[in-house]
Amino acid sequence: MSNEREKTNAEAYAQAQQAAKQIIRTMIGVRLGEPDAAESAPPYEPDAALDAILVELETVRQQAKSEIAARAIKYIPIGALLGFGLSLLFWGTYSRHGVFGLGDLLQFVVVGALLGFGWSVKGLYEAYRQLYKQRVLPKLAAGFGLDWRPAQPPLDEFKRYHLFPRWDDAQSADEICGDYRGMPLSIFDLDLFVQSGKQRRAVFNGVVVALTLPRGLRGITVVAPQSLLGGFTEHLFDNLQSVHLENPEFAKAFQVHASDQVSARALLTPAFMERFLELASAYGTPQALAEDRRFFIALPVGRGSLFSPPSFNAPATARETLTRLHQNIVTYLHTVDAVIDLDQAARQQAQTPSGAAAPG
Repeated sequence: MSNEREKTNAEAYAQAQQAAKQIIRTMIGVRLGEPDAAESAPPYEPDAALDAILVELETVRQQAKSEIAARAIKYIPIGALLGFGLSLLFWGTYSRHGVFGLGDLLQFVVVGALLGFGWSVKGLYEAYRQLYKQRVLPKLAAGFGLDWRPAQPPLDEFKRYHLFPRWDDAQSADEICGDYRGMPLSIFDLDLFVQSGKQRRAVFNGVVVALTLPRGLRGITVVAPQSLLGGFTEHLFDNLQSVHLENPEFAKAFQVHASDQVSARALLTPAFMERFLELASAYGTPQALAEDRRFFIALPVGRGSLFSPPSFNAPATARETLTRLHQNIVTYLHTVDAVIDLDQAARQQAQTPSGAAAPG
């Protein structure tokens, strides 16, 4: 009789383990499931070297998934038991929501199980993301004659010249840099935040393009949206003067402050203002800073890493992810082209004698 009971218990235990494994696989399948639908851009096909790297990364991804599943079998029940044990401390107590009962107990158990699953994933996902960036993004950037590196934004310059309102925390993940059309170039994502009491508010979420142009301008010129500094005072622009703009459409959308009026007007040609308004239509209201040969333009395209690698939602070899990353580079290089064209238009305007027609 005892042997039969032990056999029955062993079968029940085996069935419970199998059911737990299936639940975990289902949970992982939801979180680490099939890739999203392909984007509309034509699929990007990697060369043999990049394809080999993707195969290696897919092996890493599969190993990470297996480790997560193994961890989850251990940590989800532990988390659920801890949630159950904690709930017993509150059993029968009163709160403004009523008596602590069965529904509250189940919530503690579920939260504990989810925390256990979170502990199972801890570290593995971020390690995979970083490895993907380090192996894939340099190859994609090299296709444009550029390099990828962890972002190194010139935050001191942004603070010194008030390109953005007051901020006290910055996050930047990725940067594409190198020479483009014969000019030093850097493109990086940037998220800026300000802490006010217990609240953390976003000041800027987007992408910054930094160029070193062939010609230099005297002093500093800042172009900012009219709405950007609505609650700020003029002291933010110490040593900078407000520049009167003759283009009413541009003046309605932007304010300009500069340390040298003549230099600012050399930059703010009709062609510059027209193209800048086009950028505003395409990307949201941009901001710009020009100092000597350095030119920055900030595009508020939204929060998030400039080149986010795939999560476990898609195989490392998925063409959809490569296409998205490649298309990101193409998109922002189009922005760089527009910035260079702004400078070339301004130089052409400056070199054209007063009253003479610009060369075609």
